Amino acid sequence: MHKGSIGQDSATLGPIEGQINTLLALLQRGRFFVLFPRELEDAYAKYSLTQTLTSDLRIVYAGLMIFLLFGWADLHFGGDNGIYLLTIRACITVALAAVVFFTFKTTMKAYRLYLVGLGTYICFASLLWNVTYVEVEMSYFYHMGMIPMQVFTMMALRVNFRIMFVASLAMLITYAIFVANVPLPIDPTPVDVLAHAIAPYYILFWMILIAMGAYLSFEIEASARTDYIKNRLLALEA
Repeated sequence: MHKGSIGQDSATLGPIEGQINTLLALLQRGRFFVLFPRELEDAYAKYSLTQTLTSDLRIVYAGLMIFLLFGWADLHFGGDNGIYLLTIRACITVALAAVVFFTFKTTMKAYRLYLVGLGTYICFASLLWNVTYVEVEMSYFYHMGMIPMQVFTMMALRVNFRIMFVASLAMLITYAIFVANVPLPIDPTPVDVLAHAIAPYYILFWMILIAMGAYLSFEIEASARTDYIKNRLLALEA
């Protein structure tokens, strides 16, 4: 009976010891790891979902509301196309809000950050599209709106370094290509000349902002992963 009991204890403790060793090995790698082994990564994703879902929803809904409120710019700068631009903005807002409302309450909520990244890019692309419908001297307002879009991306995707960085880089590259293909007007005003002159510095500032956001996002995610490992170790050792 005694030997059987020892065998049962060994069979029970073996998997637990294996998990502890795996977690300790990850912890010893420091705060510079990104992904866990597959099974542990899935468990962490579920844990992270429960920790940030409420705050993520608030940030996304607030971002959509601000995006819609700035529809006044479409009416003010859009001229004859103002109503059309505002209607498109409203449709995008309603569609994205519906996606958030339904997916965040279903099993698809596990992919919420991917959806937020895609939705952010759609809103960003719509601003570039608006530029093509607005007179040149009025379009610079939309160019200034790219920075708030980047700030929102950093806030909404702060807990996932990879998604935040990819979404930010996609917006920056798209914007750089767009600006490079916008020629200087035939009869440029001083504002046109100034805007084209500072465009490279504007993109450089955006790159610095992305670098800062990427660093903060990495630190937030790395810290969250480290805390998760420590909490899991405590639970296994208890």
